[in-house]
Amino acid sequence: MSGEENSRLLEETIAAFNARDLDRWQDYYTDDTVVRNTLTPEPVLGKDQFRQQTEELLAASPDGQIEVTNVVSSSDQVALETEFRGTNTGPLNNPGMPTVPATGREVRIPGGAFATIRDGKIAELRQYADALGMMTQLGLIEGAPESD
Repeated sequence: MSGEENSRLLEETIAAFNARDLDRWQDYYTDDTVVRNTLTPEPVLGKDQFRQQTEELLAASPDGQIEVTNVVSSSDQVALETEFRGTNTGPLNNPGMPTVPATGREVRIPGGAFATIRDGKIAELRQYADALGMMTQLGLIEGAPESD
């Protein structure tokens, strides 16, 4: 696929997420997709496990939306700069971490992702998110002191 087609694939994936059409969203991933995320200690293996993790994220922030702010793509990879925005109205479950009860706080989490494309689907996704910023916005830790 061309870089332009791969960019469109990722844009359609995010549009399906934002529309909560998880059946369509899941179709953009290979059955054996591998997802690595800085917020989870272990990789997610397979699109079914990734869907479960995504459903938990949406339960924690039902109004969550992803905005793409920059895209760079090639014939087999896409790099995205993103921002996730949502309100934490449900428990936040991250594997390997204690469950965080709903805080009612809004978050804006900048991040990035690198996707490897195979046969027109996402075979690997590496996601990077501002974990410290998220924890600070949720009120779970104090922010860094302001400099003079």
